Amino acid sequence: MLLITAFAFGLGVLLGIFNVFVRDVGQVFTVVIQIWFWLTPIVYTSGVPPKNMDWLAVFNPMTPLVKIYQDAMLYNKFPQWETLIIPTVVAATLFILSFVIFVEPVLTWWMHYENASQNLKPSSLQVVSPVYQEAGLSTWRGVTEY
Repeated sequence: MLLITAFAFGLGVLLGIFNVFVRDVGQVFTVVIQIWFWLTPIVYTSGVPPKNMDWLAVFNPMTPLVKIYQDAMLYNKFPQWETLIIPTVVAATLFILSFVIFVEPVLTWWMHYENASQNLKPSSLQVVSPVYQEAGLSTWRGVTEY
């Protein structure tokens, strides 16, 4: 359950951030998640689709997570931990990436706010997040006069 939570949190935060810059992300992901739902064996077991469709289950990071619940509830089997390596890597990557992209600019803004509240000259502050600077974005550059 922790893997699903980390995966959903990371994906949700990343898509939320991308939605700020590209408004179509919300509409596109609505369609993508419906297709993704039917490609993940949630309402059917993994043996139901034809064998030529097995490659979709291999690249789907949710398939092993859903299979754990199916094995426990339908077959009374203990989960195979080695099948969770790829979902763990994907969930950890999304979770960490969401923190790098979201929290780092917020901390940069907070440091700017603390410096500005100490009556430092805003012109002496150059607040640019290194992550955004590498990407060529200047979203966090705005410094207001106090």
